[in-house]
Amino acid sequence: MERTISLQCMRLGMLATTLIMGLGSQQLLAGAEYPSHYGASPISFDAIAIPGGEFNVSDRQAGILDNYMFFDSRQYQVNLSIQNNRYVSDVAQAVSVGSLSDTAKIYIPAYDVDAYTTPVGDCDGDDIPDTLHPEVNEVYFNGELIGELAGNNSIWKFNAEFEVPIEKVNFPSAPGGTATNTVQVAIDVKNKNTVLSSGAVGCRVWATSIDWVGIKFEATEPVYFLTGLFGVPTALENSGYREKLEAELGLYSKVVGHSILTGSRTCSPGTLVAVADHATNFLAQIAQDATNTGTAEIHAIGHSMGGLDGRLVSHMLNLDEYLAQVGTMDGQPIRHPIKVNSLLTHGSPHLGTVIADYSAIAFGNTLFADMCDLQTNTWEVANKYLELGETKLVTIGADADGDGNQVIDAAEATGNQVPPDMNGVDLTWASNYLYGQLFTYDSIRSGYRTVELFGETIEIPWVIRDASGPNPNDTFVSDESANGVGTAVSTMSLVGKNHGTIIDDETQTRALAVGKSSLGWGDL
Repeated sequence: MERTISLQCMRLGMLATTLIMGLGSQQLLAGAEYPSHYGASPISFDAIAIPGGEFNVSDRQAGILDNYMFFDSRQYQVNLSIQNNRYVSDVAQAVSVGSLSDTAKIYIPAYDVDAYTTPVGDCDGDDIPDTLHPEVNEVYFNGELIGELAGNNSIWKFNAEFEVPIEKVNFPSAPGGTATNTVQVAIDVKNKNTVLSSGAVGCRVWATSIDWVGIKFEATEPVYFLTGLFGVPTALENSGYREKLEAELGLYSKVVGHSILTGSRTCSPGTLVAVADHATNFLAQIAQDATNTGTAEIHAIGHSMGGLDGRLVSHMLNLDEYLAQVGTMDGQPIRHPIKVNSLLTHGSPHLGTVIADYSAIAFGNTLFADMCDLQTNTWEVANKYLELGETKLVTIGADADGDGNQVIDAAEATGNQVPPDMNGVDLTWASNYLYGQLFTYDSIRSGYRTVELFGETIEIPWVIRDASGPNPNDTFVSDESANGVGTAVSTMSLVGKNHGTIIDDETQTRALAVGKSSLGWGDL
């Protein structure tokens, strides 16, 4: 049964309030979808790999494949144009840093290649034996000779020896583009060009049949950046992070923003309505981009709330399998399961944040509903059920107080979402207030206090502050919360970084190091 990603995302939207409560869900799609093998050879292409962006296959070309052919007037009897939509950004850079294989292999199952039989015969009928040759079928890749088909009489032979430098492979110049690579076979070339005893040229001796042709290489997965609370991509786009990933690891990357769920609602611990909305949109974006990049496997980097969105995406993929079209094979779609191989989070409130607790009390949840999903009591529940599956997680937290005096000065507030000043007005008081609330309290919540009034015992609304500090923090998220996922393969605590500079160049350098060592960034 086929379902599109949009329908799956609609389903997730309806289940947003139950996903985190640990409810299982029906498996939607199992395994990749692609055209089945057609032809007589005993070796199917999927015995090598699943067709897709890194394994371009042609199996159904009427009159070309599965057609027993002699040579004719054409230069090539087999002439295939095979589409490649795998975008890898700068090919030379990707090869130099090892995120793209330095060669590609071409696979060709061929039938009845009489490479070791020398025929004897009179082709021109003058009763004089002609000089004839064993079968030589030349193979060309993008117009260059790369070898000859191997085989023997009346058998299928799997030709897997052809290998070309990756620079010879055509790649799309931009996401969404398609490049064409040609594989051609000239059949029985020696006998086509042999001079007969009568002076005539050419004798049809041998014929062959090709079942399918595949071009295989390896490329690492792209990286998606998930934006924070307000969904604005500017901070990540201007951080230089994408440029560093491409320069050092050869990785294509993209920043994905999101909308804000505004309006009032009652916050219910454990329900992640806004995070589910972001995650659903993110899944749809991956599915939409899969055809443009040729892959449904990615790495993710989340800043602030974006890290929580990434965790829910991994949880959703752990519950269900979602397919995205990664390309076509002879005009038919190929769909692969979406996979988030790793997630790295910068300053994400995995245990919630006191700032959201305070906001909910101060504004009664009318500011914007996303704040509900950042409260500490929400994550006290949600963390019991979120499962990352096969996604590897690394978390990064920070303490904005670089000199340890519990005062955020102008230098320590520079680069933060709350700037040290605005139009000459000092705003460091705001950073100090936020830092102090997080430093002192683990949670802030509404409750009631019993008091005696006019001889009667009554309950009055009260703000309950749980204090067990000190809690070093980046002025929005405590280091403990940012590194609060027990299943993380690695954690990092930085000093002197605020909620904005936790994605600065220095942090990026450290992130790339752990990404390469622990998360498989750049691996083939």
